[in-house]
Amino acid sequence: MSLVAETTGSAASPDKTISIVFNAIASSVMYTVPTGRKFVGKVWTNTNNAYAIINNNTYYYPHGQSYFDRLPLDIVLNAGDTVKSSTTTSDYSMILGVESDA
Repeated sequence: MSLVAETTGSAASPDKTISIVFNAIASSVMYTVPTGRKFVGKVWTNTNNAYAIINNNTYYYPHGQSYFDRLPLDIVLNAGDTVKSSTTTSDYSMILGVESDA
């Protein structure tokens, strides 16, 4: 009697680091989570305006105007979720995190 390996579904994809910086490109798509994946990370900007636009909702800094008050925003995104750069053309928008299987 021989043994036969049984396979189910597709193989897992390795985790992928996502690191994106946009400069002077307001409200432009920076990253979209691919089908079957999720993203855990941070988004931030170097101005006191908005963090970013996530699924067409603009997220603003909750307090403080100082450079040191602008801490990264923790985000968890699912397949199809989109992050756009901040609404200002004179800043840097950044996203950093890990994309993994959902």
